[in-house]
Amino acid sequence: MAIGISKRRALCLAVSAALALVSAAATAPSAQADSVSYRIKLTTGPHGGCGTDNTVMGQLIDASGHESAWVKFDKSWYDDFETNDVDTYTINVPRGFNAKKIQLWKGGNDDWCFRGGFSNFSVTRPNGREDGVNTPTARVYWLTEEEERREPTPANTTYDYYYHHYSPAWTLY
Repeated sequence: MAIGISKRRALCLAVSAALALVSAAATAPSAQADSVSYRIKLTTGPHGGCGTDNTVMGQLIDASGHESAWVKFDKSWYDDFETNDVDTYTINVPRGFNAKKIQLWKGGNDDWCFRGGFSNFSVTRPNGREDGVNTPTARVYWLTEEEERREPTPANTTYDYYYHHYSPAWTLY
């Protein structure tokens, strides 16, 4: 009989310990509580060939030069970055991170062009304030395999900018 009581007691102690772990996990602060989300709005250009199936990523940079992790911009079961698409992606950063710049990157050899200007390329802060991205005046910006350059548009009124994989780290305003 003593053996039965010991096994029963051991089982009760094991169940009690397991319940304590489950309870502690349920009440522990989550990693999400220590982070905030920035929403990035990007508009793919209007011209043929502007879309891409390659990977596009972004990161935020604060005033001290601290960088968020690179985040892959990808929606499940959705063809991202097609001509004229307006898409929003999220970058999570630690609470207290105050983004001042954004940088984009595109892998692969399929060029991608996107539009600048407040209505086409913006960053919404965790408090809901939408910041524009201070890009040079241009019709479109390309992330490409090619060399970096600036080309006048057909009307010679503005430029198309080409960047080799990485965009500059553009300031938010």
